[in-house]
Amino acid sequence: RHHTGLMFALAFTHTCNNAGLYFLLTLLPSFFLNVLDFDIGAAGAVAILPHLFMFLTGPVAGRTMDALVERRVLSVTVTRKLFIVLGAAVTVAGLLAEIFVRNVALAVAVMTLAAVGIAIASASYGANSLDIGGQRAGLIYGISNTFATIPGIVLPTLFSAIVDGRERDLSAWAIVFGILIGIHTAMAVAFVLFGSGKSIVG
Repeated sequence: RHHTGLMFALAFTHTCNNAGLYFLLTLLPSFFLNVLDFDIGAAGAVAILPHLFMFLTGPVAGRTMDALVERRVLSVTVTRKLFIVLGAAVTVAGLLAEIFVRNVALAVAVMTLAAVGIAIASASYGANSLDIGGQRAGLIYGISNTFATIPGIVLPTLFSAIVDGRERDLSAWAIVFGILIGIHTAMAVAFVLFGSGKSIVG
């Protein structure tokens, strides 16, 4: 039962975090175009800012976690939980701010903040597959990633249905952001309750 709980925590966290990632990949350009009248796809360097900061944040978060564990500032379990909660909090802050920001530059900035949060959480649960799986980490991560593809199938369809015919209506997009906020909050709660950095491999 304990092993099942740890696997659940990893897979659930991975799945929830991917919800935000798939939103960035699929529907963010539509939000900017329809609500803010800004074609982010044609904006050159601006369009890659969320993804660039995700790319830069991951290694920094990983090195920071390693330092905390190696210097025995925090245990592996506490470190993983801390960074999942931190990542979720940063993502939720960015998504919540996006509902109220009407300035394009600020909108890009707070969505980049949300992307940074996604990267922080990703660094934690990515390493957690090694924590609990050891030499079987690849298999465990593969199982987790199978479940984590579900948001990429389900959520774009769901979110498109929510804003269908109301693409320029901020209240419709607020529902989308609210769902994502709920998902990332649930992610943090679940990992705090069920996650661990202890190996399940004998």
